[in-house]
Amino acid sequence: MTPKHIGLLFYCIILINSFITSCYAFCRNQPSSRSSSEQSFLRIPESREQQKHQRDSAPLQAEKKMPTGTEIERNNDFKKHDPNRSNRQRSKNRGQNTSGLLKWINYSLDESPIGKLPPKTLKKIIPCINIYAKLAQKRSDAAQSADKLFQRVLAEQKAGSPHAHVSTKLCNSIINVHKQTHSTQGAERAESILIWMDREYITSMTSIPGLPAATNAGVKPDVITFSSCVSAWSKSGSIDAAERATGLLILMETMHRIGHDPELEPNTIIYNAVLEAYARSSGSNINDGEGLKETCAYKAEQILKRMIRLHDTGRYTSVKPDAISYQLVIHAYSKSRLGGAPQRCEHLLKQMEDRRNAFNDVNLIPNAFSYSACINAWAKSREVGSLKAKSAFAIYTYMETRYRELSEVDAKPNVVALTSVLTACAHTRVQSSEDVKEALDISNKVWEILRSGIYGKPNHVTYCTFLTVGTRLYPVSNQQERETRLLAIANIFRDCCKDGMLCEEFLRKMQASLSPVEYEELTGLAHDDNHVVLDNRDLLKEWTRNVKEHNNHALNIKPSIHSNNLQHPNTAQQLQTELSKSHVKKINTMEKFMGSNGHYSRDLTLPAQTTR
Repeated sequence: MTPKHIGLLFYCIILINSFITSCYAFCRNQPSSRSSSEQSFLRIPESREQQKHQRDSAPLQAEKKMPTGTEIERNNDFKKHDPNRSNRQRSKNRGQNTSGLLKWINYSLDESPIGKLPPKTLKKIIPCINIYAKLAQKRSDAAQSADKLFQRVLAEQKAGSPHAHVSTKLCNSIINVHKQTHSTQGAERAESILIWMDREYITSMTSIPGLPAATNAGVKPDVITFSSCVSAWSKSGSIDAAERATGLLILMETMHRIGHDPELEPNTIIYNAVLEAYARSSGSNINDGEGLKETCAYKAEQILKRMIRLHDTGRYTSVKPDAISYQLVIHAYSKSRLGGAPQRCEHLLKQMEDRRNAFNDVNLIPNAFSYSACINAWAKSREVGSLKAKSAFAIYTYMETRYRELSEVDAKPNVVALTSVLTACAHTRVQSSEDVKEALDISNKVWEILRSGIYGKPNHVTYCTFLTVGTRLYPVSNQQERETRLLAIANIFRDCCKDGMLCEEFLRKMQASLSPVEYEELTGLAHDDNHVVLDNRDLLKEWTRNVKEHNNHALNIKPSIHSNNLQHPNTAQQLQTELSKSHVKKINTMEKFMGSNGHYSRDLTLPAQTTR
């Protein structure tokens, strides 16, 4: 056989083998009526790699299975009825990520020796400190945990770690944590970090040639550092918070003037933080006499005048008084109970409007808080007769006129302003029956506005205030007047229960003003211990459904978990320094305005007489 025939024979064998292989592959992919044994006999054996691949891919194919129509419809209905599902899921994931990050970094600190902390962990120090700042009001150990991270960075830098650097950003973050604690200890710790930063920076700037440079040359205090420390003192609730905040402001201005550093130029934010400290101190409940409160209100106005002078002379262009600056000073006077304080508040409000018109400054537009603070000043004043109620209502009328006729949205009246007018009526220092009549007419007019809901529905504070109006102003000299007073209280109680605003303070006021029999017949509650006598317990829940007892208003010091704000008994006496003769003269001048009207309360137009 020639080589030609041998090659042709091999070629034919290859063709036959390829044909048979194709036939078997075709039979595997087609349905067959063969038995299972015949099919297994005809199946081409697979390699071990192919078998392993099929076993591994089987679960993935099961997961990729398309949902049925019923499942798709059920999922769509769930999303339709729960539109906030994605937001809750993101919040849940964010919380899990936050807690996981804190656990991870604490584990890294415990496992890594000093000087060997990985760079990845060092980069997460500042984010973790910022997380502790958000948790400072909820967790008492948040500030301590943040300090632990800060001290570890210092230790890493001291050990010679090339990746550990104490920067101004890191120091500002740890100061922010202590600021959020709203405690005296937090404010003192924040100020100590600021002093340490200043000392380290000065040491680095005055290093002696031939000696090693300072380790913390990059911890230069900036505006954020001083603002955070001042805000920490203003929120601390300490008796000397205002003085400490002012001291930091003076230190900042001195450093800017001596060093000619533009990064330390004071601005409006830090001045407003100092004003907030004085406003809070003016309204504190510390038993220190009237001297400290008068000093706080007066010094707040002096700081505002300094802001105006610095801006108008061009010395500090960034110190520009805004509406918040005026509001804080007005708030300080409204809580001082100083003679002539409401007239002074109206003067400051008029000054703010004049500067807005003169400079065309949109940041000086009075808002509802500004007018409410003036009304509150009249409500807490020592004015006698119906002047208090009439002046408060006159400011509200001016406020409503600005909103309706001049379309000033910021001047829109709200429940707080109307409640302050009711407070002025309730605390009228009656001298004649005409004063009672005028105060009742104003309170009834305000109550009609509140019940209409055009400026918001009355809350539980509003109901308590209006109940005080009824219990204090309605005369009880004869039986008919007592019945009229009882009917007015019953109507207030009915509206309060209908709106779900019945609170404990409301019941206490009713107990103090009614006899035990009248109280039990009107409310169905026991007079002594407020135990429920009603058979229907759900009815009482309906009466109190909308009460928010822990509603903190602006500038009220929030209760803090750090309650170690005890002061030395002599601290108040040390801070209550004697005013200078010029200060005493100006305060006496203000008291001469008692009994007179302010700028906005000159036209005292009473509402039409209404009866409840």
